[in-house]
Formats: sequence, C-alpha cells, structure tokens
Amino acid sequence: MGLNLAEFLDHINFLLRKKSPRTVLFAAIRGEPPLTGNTVHDAYLAAVAAHLANSHRLPRPAWVDKSSRRLDRPWFAIPDPWARAWLLRDSPAAFRERNLFTTECAIQRV
Repeated sequence: MGLNLAEFLDHINFLLRKKSPRTVLFAAIRGEPPLTGNTVHDAYLAAVAAHLANSHRLPRPAWVDKSSRRLDRPWFAIPDPWARAWLLRDSPAAFRERNLFTTECAIQRV
C-alpha cells in the first residue's frame, strides 16, 4: 500500500497545485479501491479519502463509510504505550472515526 498511497497523494497535491476544479478532485477519491484483505489498510484508505474530502470541502464518497472500512479495535501507528495519548489527541478526525490513530503527517507529502 505504501508506494501506491504515496503516488496517490502526490497526484492529489499535483491537482491542488494546478488549482484543479473541485469536480476533478472529487473524481480522484470517488471510486472505491478494492479491498486489500488487510483491515488496517482498508480502513486507512477510507480515512485518507474522507480526510481529503473534509480538508478540501468535497462530498464524501459513500464507500468511505462502509463497515468494511472501519476497525473494530483501535490501531495505533506507534504501538508503544507512551505514544497512545499523543496519537489519541493528534489523529485527524477521519482516522479517529475509523479507529485508526496516527499523526496528520502520516498523509502529508512534500
């Protein structure tokens, strides 16, 4: 997932730099990617799309709210107990609502 997600985020950043219309940005997140079989990856992809929709005032694609795109138990990007409070506090809303706890920098690209 890592390289594909990085390339996708680079594509989104390219569209933003070009000042692409909202319809073009929405088209980039509208289609549901196939399930990977890894529940964390599947939820993470939905969180990224929902976060982009929230951040850029786009409609939320319906697929991001499917139960298959949410975790039953919390997942922490840093599994150490000392980091949990920090991740609980700093995780973007789209990630928290899917039981994913990470930092916003996890989806930022230079």
